[in-house]
Formats: sequence, structure tokens, C-alpha cells
Amino acid sequence: SVSAGTRRIVALTGTRALEHRKQVEATLEAAANSLACSPDAVAEAIRTLVQDVRALKKQLAGGGGAQAPTTAAKKPAVASGYAAKRAVLREASRLLNVSMSDVLARIAAMQEDQSKLKQWVVRKSSWRRHLAQLLI
Repeated sequence: SVSAGTRRIVALTGTRALEHRKQVEATLEAAANSLACSPDAVAEAIRTLVQDVRALKKQLAGGGGAQAPTTAAKKPAVASGYAAKRAVLREASRLLNVSMSDVLARIAAMQEDQSKLKQWVVRKSSWRRHLAQLLI
């Protein structure tokens, strides 16, 4: 039990530390492959994916024809060392609101949502065109 105002420190040592390091690096590399970007740009690619999904949902809900907002891309810092790679993965997990170990699954789910939402936007657009032709 930890008393109030006290923080517990958990550390990995030895082979567990090496395994964790390899897992972090592999997860970051897999995320980069999934997002078709460099490991340095994973957080920015996730930010763009999240914004695109939000914009598509708004477009479907409101019926507006607005496109996804584009933001000026920030030049990511080069994640060369382990600490930098872990920081990029931590930022990715924060953006997705999941643990670092769940980043890959959440990226896949968001990409699937994005694909389905794009299909629905196209369908809705064609329905509107069809309805407009019927009314003319």
C-alpha cells in the first residue's frame, strides 16, 4: 500500500528491460508501417488520422460538404535514440487515448473507421444527387 502523496516507482531491469525496449521499438516500427510514414512522423500521422475521422463524422452528421481540415505539418524531431522513440510512442498513445501496447490495434480500428466513413460519405453524396435529379 502506498500512502497519500507518495508515488510508486516501477522499474524494469535486466532481460525484462531489454524485452520492453525491443517491444517499444517494434511497436513504433509497426505503427510507422501501418501509417505509411517514418517512425519520427507517427504522432503527426495519428493526429492527421484522428482529425480526418472527426471531419468525416461531422460531414456525415451535418450533411455538409466540408473536407477534412488540413493542418500545417510540423517537422517531427528525429527519433534516433530509445528515449526519443519511446517519447514518440507515448505521444501516439496519448493521442489515441490508449496504452502504448494498444496503439497498433487502435490505429487499425481508426483506419477501418476512416475507410467506412469515406464510403458512407460517397453514398450520401450520390443519394443527394439522385434525390436532386428526382426533384427536378
